[in-house]
Amino acid sequence: MALSKDTLSDNSSHSNFSNFTITVKRILELLDLEAEDDYGVLQPTDYAFKTVMNLVLETYEIMGNNFPKAWVYTDEFGGITLEWSNRDKDCAIHLFCTANSDKKAHIYHQRDNDYAVDYEVSSSRLIYWLNWFNEA
Repeated sequence: MALSKDTLSDNSSHSNFSNFTITVKRILELLDLEAEDDYGVLQPTDYAFKTVMNLVLETYEIMGNNFPKAWVYTDEFGGITLEWSNRDKDCAIHLFCTANSDKKAHIYHQRDNDYAVDYEVSSSRLIYWLNWFNEA
């Protein structure tokens, strides 16, 4: 797993950036990673990158400033995960975008001890779950 370099950490002087802008910059930082290391692929595949960017852009068009900031990382195959978490409320959303179309993307959602996976991945489903997250 490779995290973005995250030059825009929560404690940075970039507080004037929107949550959306920070999330997009974190996604873009993945493209600057080494191609791979001993554990697998570090950079996202084109498929994963395009899938995530399309979902994020479409979701932001509807949510606007209610779009929450996400942590971003790749898996060992070049897939991308966006993670939204609120430890105070024990609530999380994970958008898993696979490295290629052979496997399905999915949205994991958890609040307290209740959790499930939504295999219907679209901007409308992501909006639904991010609104659920924001209201937690």
